[in-house]
Amino acid sequence: MPKYTPLADYLRSREESSLAMRFSEIESLVGPLPRSARDYTAWWANGSHVQAEGWMSVGFRTTSIDLVSQIVRFNRASAEASVAVVARRERATTLANASSFAVEERHNDLLARSSALLAEIRREFGKDLEPGFFAELLVARQLGLRVVRGNNMGFDAVDNDGHRYQIKYRHASTPTVIANNFEFDSLLLVTLTDSYELNEVWQLPVSKARLVFKEQSPGKHHSSQTAIRSVAQRVFPPDAGETA
Repeated sequence: MPKYTPLADYLRSREESSLAMRFSEIESLVGPLPRSARDYTAWWANGSHVQAEGWMSVGFRTTSIDLVSQIVRFNRASAEASVAVVARRERATTLANASSFAVEERHNDLLARSSALLAEIRREFGKDLEPGFFAELLVARQLGLRVVRGNNMGFDAVDNDGHRYQIKYRHASTPTVIANNFEFDSLLLVTLTDSYELNEVWQLPVSKARLVFKEQSPGKHHSSQTAIRSVAQRVFPPDAGETA
């Protein structure tokens, strides 16, 4: 069952056209909300986000969000507006399903050809092109994340729950550097093989990142790969007995 279905069921059962709910009330229905739900009003936007299914699918819209008091207000849309919302979402779903397979094939082909090209450049010139963004694409595909383009907020990708990931590609013993603001929920440390395929991915929640990253220059925190691995969880490749 999708995570936010219990919220949809609850709203459907209500007769009010407008009701306010505390975040804690919502969590009693769906489980813990991601940190971004408490930090950003955009998480509550009426759009195509997974969480918005929890209210828009039953004809409600968010009209006000108070992050300090942790209260969100839902208003029931008019019957005509509800029909229009459902129709738009059905059309969008149909179009997405029709094109998603072709898009995925194209992306996989681009990544495969890029791996071969980067490996050939390394062999011919003995130097690497900057592989950081390529590593972001590979790990996003592997873990089902969405890369956030043109983002300068301190994170590189998000998952369906709005969890924010900062992705760091490193090779050999290069130290890892992050900005001072810690504007992410988890850090992903990524290494690639010599043929530019995923080698290892380690995940570190921001609470632990604050402990292992030490400020060595204004606005910058540094940590060694060894220190990160000592407190991080390896999410790729899976341990023996697990599946990817």
